[in-house]
Amino acid sequence: MKASAGICLSPQVSLYKVKENEGADDTPLGNSISMLLTSADNCEWCGSQLTTLIDLNVRHPALQDVSWNSERLQVQTCVICSCYGVVYMEMDSAGEPCWSAHNVMPMGADDLDTDDYVQLAPDAGRQFRIATAPRHAFHASEWAMEPSISQIGGHPGWVQDAEYPNCLCCSSRMRAVGQMDWSEVEEYGDGMYYMFICEPCQMTAVSYQQS
Repeated sequence: MKASAGICLSPQVSLYKVKENEGADDTPLGNSISMLLTSADNCEWCGSQLTTLIDLNVRHPALQDVSWNSERLQVQTCVICSCYGVVYMEMDSAGEPCWSAHNVMPMGADDLDTDDYVQLAPDAGRQFRIATAPRHAFHASEWAMEPSISQIGGHPGWVQDAEYPNCLCCSSRMRAVGQMDWSEVEEYGDGMYYMFICEPCQMTAVSYQQS
């Protein structure tokens, strides 16, 4: 357990989708967290709009041991291209995420047909809530045991092998900051998006795995 302490956050809090009879949620996320927001910026590989997977106040308990030079931690990615390789974002002088100049286009990304991609529903983020109480950092480490393992903090629930990306600026292994189960986001969605940070370089990364 000690070996994993430096590469994931603790405590871990779950992100769960509201039940059908509950309806969309307008208030509980409040100013603490926003999710699944469409960015005004576009992916430099495929040209599609970027997606902010999470936008979380750094004072949230799940980020209690994170050093970040902004009031919010925004993890942004291209949900299409990150299926093919790691997508890195850097924080600009205004504290906003921007496409990293260090990104290396993965093989196959230049041949993507984005016309088949279904845009996120405008209220996709409001369909989720963040738990008020933490759970064990390794609660979701076995991804197949949970109906939902979307989370902030904790040990990743790897669908395949554990793959922590290295920061492209300092080459250090990045820390896991959360994950998003895409089967809960889209009706026919599949796979898991993993979110990472390098605090010294103020860089985030997103990778993807599916069974």
